[in-house]
Parts: sequence; C-alpha cells; structure tokens
Amino acid sequence: MAHLSVVRLAKQWLHPLDMAFDFTAPQMVMVMKLSSFAWSYVDGGRSKEKLVKSQLDSAIYDAFPSPLEFAGYVFFPGGFFVGPAFTFVDYRRFTRGEAPWKTFPSPVKPALRVFVLGLGCLIVYVVFGKYTYAWAATPEFAKMSLVTRIMYLHLAGFIARFKFFGAWKLAEGACVLSGFGFNGYDATGKATWDRLTNINILGVELAQNFKTILDNWNINTQRWLRHTVFLRLMGSDGKPTFAATMATFAVSAWWHGFYAGYYLTFITGGMVVHAGRTLRRWLRPVFVEPSPYARFKPVYDAVSWVAAQWTLGYVVAPFVVLGWHEGLAIWKNVGFVIHMLVVAIELLALVPGVSGWVKGVHRRLGVAAVVGAEKKRSEVGVVDKDGPVNGRKLRE
Repeated sequence: MAHLSVVRLAKQWLHPLDMAFDFTAPQMVMVMKLSSFAWSYVDGGRSKEKLVKSQLDSAIYDAFPSPLEFAGYVFFPGGFFVGPAFTFVDYRRFTRGEAPWKTFPSPVKPALRVFVLGLGCLIVYVVFGKYTYAWAATPEFAKMSLVTRIMYLHLAGFIARFKFFGAWKLAEGACVLSGFGFNGYDATGKATWDRLTNINILGVELAQNFKTILDNWNINTQRWLRHTVFLRLMGSDGKPTFAATMATFAVSAWWHGFYAGYYLTFITGGMVVHAGRTLRRWLRPVFVEPSPYARFKPVYDAVSWVAAQWTLGYVVAPFVVLGWHEGLAIWKNVGFVIHMLVVAIELLALVPGVSGWVKGVHRRLGVAAVVGAEKKRSEVGVVDKDGPVNGRKLRE
C-alpha cells in the first residue's frame, strides 16, 4: 500500500487529472491479493471459534505456498489488470482440481456471453460518453431548472458506469474462459459461472437503497474491504459501528488514490449508508405486512428506487471528475441536497423521544415484530449471509 501510495502521488504530481491510462490499476489488484493473503494466513493460526464464515472459508491451513504457486496467484492473467481479486484458498483449490473444479462443463459459451455483454457496455460508453459530469460543474448548468439538473446528474452517472461495467465484464469473461469462474450447479442442476463476478449490473441499476448498490458494485473489492478492514474493526459486541463503516470507506478512498474527489465520494458514501439504514428502519416496516399501509409497498419501492439511483449519481460525481473544486461545484449546483438530507436524518435521530415515537408508531401498526426481524437480519447480514459458525451468532 505504501508503494502504491508513492506511485499514485508521483502520477498525480506529474500528470494531474490525467486518467487516460491508469497504470496503477494492476498494483491496486496486487494490494488486494497480498493483504488478503496476509490476513488469511493470520486467520489460519487463530481459533476457529473466533472466526466468522468468510474468514473460515479463506483461512490458510495448508502448507505455505511455493514461490511459483504464490506468483501464479498474484499474477493470474485473468484478473491482473482490473481484477477481480480472489482468495488464495480458491486459487489453490482451482489449480489443484479440487471441488468444484474436479469436473465442469465447457466454459466457452458462458465466457462468450460475458465478453459480448462487456463489449456492448463499452460501445454504449463510447457512443454516449459525451454526457459527462464536466458540464455539471459549470455556471451554465446551474442556470438550468432543478428537474433538468437532477435528471442530468443521473444520466451522467448512468453513462459513466458503463466504462466500469465493460472493463469488469471483459475481465470476468477471461476468468470464466479459464474455468476459474465456475461456481458449481444451482438447485435446477444448471452450471453457474459467477464465482468471480465483479459487477451485478441489474443489482446496481434496480437497487432501492445505497447499501444494496454497494453490495452489487465492485463486488470482490467490497469483500476485500470487509475481510481486511471492516471485520477487524467490529465493535466488542460484534455489531457494525459508525467508526468501522467510516474507516472502511476511508481505506477504500486511500486505496483508490489521493485525488480529493475520491475522499469527497467515499466519506459522503459512508454518511449516506449510515443515514440510509436509519431511514429504512423507520419507514420500511410501515409498508409491509401486517401494516394497514402494506398496499402502498409498490409506491414505497418506486420512490426508494428513484431516491437510491439519484443519490448514486450525486455521490459519485467527485469520484469521476477527481478535483476538489469540480466536485464541490457539482454538488453546489444542486444545492448540496443529499448532504442536507443526511444531516437532517442524523440530527433527527439524536432528538430525544424520536426513537420512542417511531417504535410507538410501529407498535400501533402491528409491525414491531417485523422491525425486530429486520434489525436481526441486518446485524447478521452485513458481513456473512450464511448463518452461524460453530454456534457463534454472526452479528456483523
């Protein structure tokens, strides 16, 4: 990480705002692999009762790899340039032909489908790439109507995502073609090839909250951050804390580089995730059974989708334009609206009596049990979604 930081600073000093070719991308992948390997090796020496499922699955219990095996893991060609990253345990099982790679069907057709999808995404980006965030930072943009500004931010963010969709899908296709992407068979006996999927396009574009967007975006990087940062900073009660969330976003920003836009996006993203959890905990139970307002659930879902998608376009704007002044100019041109909402939600949550009033509303609507189940599911599902490990409740 230190070496990557020095290279990034040199690149930023010599070629500011030049992202025509980012030669540090392979180094970013190496940082993920090397740090993941280190923690997996450490976890292999810890008591299994102290590990959650994701740590157990990636812990290294076998012999230390030979230089050749380690080099093969680090420089695996399918994910060398832009990822996806993966655990050493998975790589070792794949190269040794262990389950699920003992036998698997031909990867040619699934790889071709992924390649075509990736190429299609890049074509969309090239054709519509003129709709950029750059215009949103200009005084002319500020003169447009509020509706136009909101719609344009969403459009610019939507088009910008296709560059990432294309790159990640092409890399995924290479991994699928090698056979590494094979993920066993589903309940119907159909072969699945999503082991190294790094982006769930529909998962991002149809998400109804910011947390779901992050869960489907740069998936293997999210797993790496969860494994190397978030899990290591959990509260003593095993529950996610605001500090752990913000530290994870801060490390993500550091890993991406030192452009101010990265920090504007990731710090704001952490705030949005935390405020979003609070708002969802307040509102969602009102629109689910047995609430009398459950019939309005489709309306709630539609509003949530619109809010999540526009929030995404707003939050990532500085990430794309990189500069501090450009990023703030875009946010200023739409009145810092998401920041205002986040601050309002956080302040409201601190007002004495608000939490009790919300719980009272939930009780009167008969959804108190739903709230409890949602909270438990949230506590279990932030890190691992597969249930208890060795009798230990997963509360991440």
